[in-house]
Amino acid sequence: MKSFEETFDKVAFDCAVRGDISWHSYYQAMADKKRLCDEIFNQLVDNVSLSSSPIFGPTR
Repeated sequence: MKSFEETFDKVAFDCAVRGDISWHSYYQAMADKKRLCDEIFNQLVDNVSLSSSPIFGPTR
């Protein structure tokens, strides 16, 4: 089973090849996807950092 990212990349590329979207739109979509993935990754790292902090760690 392909990941969402692989499927997204293939669909966007196929649309650009067929002319359904411009190549500019294709490259913009790739940049937006990378930016969003980076934001999600950074948020996950921040959440892990906070959860292991003695101040913000899990409460019992």
